[in-house]
Amino acid sequence: MTYRAGGVENLLYPACFFMKKRKPSKMRSCLGYLFAALFSLYPLLGAETAVDGSKGISRAFQKAQTSGENVVSITGKESSGKGKKKEKSTEQMLKELKDDEILVEIDGRDALKWGLLRRHVDALCAGIERSEMQMEGNAALRSIMFQSRVRKLLKEYIEYTLVAAEARREGVTVAPEKFAEYRARARAEWGKRGELGKVMLNLINSGESFYEHNLTNALYSQAYQKQVLLPMTETNEAEIRQMMGIVHSNNTAVVETNLYKRALAADILGKLRGGMDFGDAAEQWSDGESSATRGVMMDGTDEHPARFAEGELPKAVEDALANLKEGEMSGIVETPDAWRIVQLLKRNGSAEQDGEVSVEIAEILLEKDMLQPELSPEQARERIKEIKMKAVTKMKFHELLAKAKVECKIPLWEPSDPSKKRMRIKRVK
Repeated sequence: MTYRAGGVENLLYPACFFMKKRKPSKMRSCLGYLFAALFSLYPLLGAETAVDGSKGISRAFQKAQTSGENVVSITGKESSGKGKKKEKSTEQMLKELKDDEILVEIDGRDALKWGLLRRHVDALCAGIERSEMQMEGNAALRSIMFQSRVRKLLKEYIEYTLVAAEARREGVTVAPEKFAEYRARARAEWGKRGELGKVMLNLINSGESFYEHNLTNALYSQAYQKQVLLPMTETNEAEIRQMMGIVHSNNTAVVETNLYKRALAADILGKLRGGMDFGDAAEQWSDGESSATRGVMMDGTDEHPARFAEGELPKAVEDALANLKEGEMSGIVETPDAWRIVQLLKRNGSAEQDGEVSVEIAEILLEKDMLQPELSPEQARERIKEIKMKAVTKMKFHELLAKAKVECKIPLWEPSDPSKKRMRIKRVK
């Protein structure tokens, strides 16, 4: 079960209801607010958008800084040539760092050297670079990807470190075999990743890797969730019934939306048969990206229509095209994900002459809303527990972050983040 990170903050403070040992006097007052916040999130619950830990943590850092809490970021300054100082870019600050320099320090005791993280991110970025990033002139794109990955891992490191320290204070333990288990699992996974895997394995086996540096805190953080936070996620039968009802209600709405779209497809087809231009209709109603080209399916360069060989289009579409002449359009074609009206622009080649046939097409596509699987009581219980776990974890992180002193050599947010304008940035010498 995944949901958008933006919804987490709505649950942070109501989640104190689950902290029965900490503030029992507030439990009853939080109950109504908790359920209102919890189930008002449901439109986001079915979204296939995983929580990005770095985004959630970014919000925590931003909240701490805008409220004057004790989070400090070191920002470099340089001369502009006219006696004025201007802030250095993150890229320049990273280039100036030496491998043995401390990149981030937490509460004056937990520190991460830049070299450990740099080597890790270099390997990761080399392994995920897309083909277009190899083209000349894309150094800026590679730099953005590198900086983004550095920030993401830094934020995760800070969260793990703060929560792990709290876990130790509360007597949480991690079985020694867990470390061996996770190391073996990591080695097995990287062993399947070709050249990238070899580089990462060399880093891990060297004993001087970011993975090894972070492993202990990551496991203590995980153990803290299971041993301390998990009991706060207990649910009851009323919550389970409500969650199951929400999924069923959403599915009812999906069915109604799809019935409307099916009727809209029939209405569009009637207008086309009445003389409406196919391209005009595509621009007005098509859900597909092709609407930008008046329904014509392009080859990626936006210079020529794409050619589709046999087997490249959904079978229902190919069956409809088989009966069309150039310039003709189909009726309503239903595929698992959409309703389509297809126009055959050109047929290239013939089976009799060379055995190779391709088609160029335009289409109007109305996407279907997809049904969610109905939940069993146990599935509903697990979904609620996931939501509550994310809520209490983020609440705990906010609490720990407000008390911590985090010193970092680079900003922990994206430079383009508009919230940066509202932050008070302190320079640490």
